[in-house]
Parts: sequence; structure tokens; C-alpha cells
Amino acid sequence: HGTKGQGRVGPKLNGNPAVNKLSDSDLIRIISGGIYNTDTNQLDKPLMPAWSEHYGGPLTDNDIQYLFTLIRSSDPAYLAKNGYASGNGFTQVPDLIQQANPSTYQTAVAGEGAGQFGKPTDMTGKNAVTVNIIPTPAGANCQPACYDPINIKVKVGTTITWVNKDTQAHTVTAIQGTDLNNKKIATNVFDSGLGTPMKTNATYTYKVTMAAYNLNKDHTVVYYCQYHPGMVALLTIVP
Repeated sequence: HGTKGQGRVGPKLNGNPAVNKLSDSDLIRIISGGIYNTDTNQLDKPLMPAWSEHYGGPLTDNDIQYLFTLIRSSDPAYLAKNGYASGNGFTQVPDLIQQANPSTYQTAVAGEGAGQFGKPTDMTGKNAVTVNIIPTPAGANCQPACYDPINIKVKVGTTITWVNKDTQAHTVTAIQGTDLNNKKIATNVFDSGLGTPMKTNATYTYKVTMAAYNLNKDHTVVYYCQYHPGMVALLTIVP
């Protein structure tokens, strides 16, 4: 979500109007239990992962309350309505991270300065490359696994092979545009498919086409896991 809650791989939490409109109970519920698409009964495909330890997440009840309070501190109207002193807690987060874990802070700031996905790993000199799907490394935002490298630069005609080295099944699915809050599958680029999940040690191969190069004006392709939408990565393509 960024060092200031400004939104990176995850959505914006700092002063997000959509979040500010939520009731206290709904915000706590979403932080704790996540969001699932019950209309289509896709209960194995969270739109937002559960963070509470009661649902398999990493946060205790106290952690959930701290995060709730932090998010609410970014809404001046909420603070005034409830008689709380003004002050956005997100302004203090960077200093706290830097004091507690300087290396994590430097990595996060460097990534933000280079864009949401950081600087691309240049693989334009190769005709075939591999991207691994690995368990989430310490300090990473992707959950419950990550594409590694998360951002690669390749040329048209390069063959990319994704290898699932995680214990869970995943997909490799390109989206139209770059809006991570409105993921629409780019069927003319690549999609390993919900019906054919990549289980442990499974692979998926794609040869980069001009359709991928021309998908967006900046010649990038954002892709994600349909089972775990918090897992996102980027292809930067040259002709």
C-alpha cells in the first residue's frame, strides 16, 4: 500500500473516499476477513485477502485495531465527527519504518521512486526467460506469493516461461490497461486460465507478440493471479 498509504500494489488507504464511506464495522470486517465475490460463488478468489490471524492472515486483533485507527486518522471529517484530534498518522509511518528497519525502508522508497513495480530487470538480450512464482519474501507486498522478477524488460519474440515454485495454485493473466482496481482480462495477450490452474512445479509459456507490445501506450503489460489478485507483475516490452 506504500510507505504513506498512497497505494502501490495494494489500493490507496490514505484518504481514500471509498474507504472513508465505510462504516466502522464494515472497515474492520474487510480488514479482518477480506472481500470475496459471493455473487459468482468464487470463494477461492478473494478480491482482497483476509489479514486477521483468525482467517489465516498475519495480523492479531490488536494489529487490526491499530491499522483501523491509522486508516481513520486520514479522514478529517471522521476525526471531527467523533471529537478526535486532527492528525494523519500516515505522515509518521515512513519515519517509524526507517527507525525499525532501515533496509526495508530504503527498499520500499527506492521501489516507489522507480514506480509501482520498481525498475525492470533487463532481459532484452535473451530469447527465452524464466519468471518464478515464489512464496512471499520478507518485506514484499505481494500475497500469498510473488512473481520473480516482478518487472522484466523483454523484446517482441521472447519466450517467457513461468514456473510455479509455490505450494498453492496460481494463474498468469494479462489485463487490459493498467488499472489494478478494475482488472479485465486481455484475452489477446495471455491467460493461463482459471480452469487450468498452475499447480506446484507447473509451467506456463508465452511468446511475446506485437499485440502485447501495443496493448498500452507505454508498451507494458500488467498481469496477475486470478486466484490471488494481490499478486501482480509487469512486462516492459521493446520491439
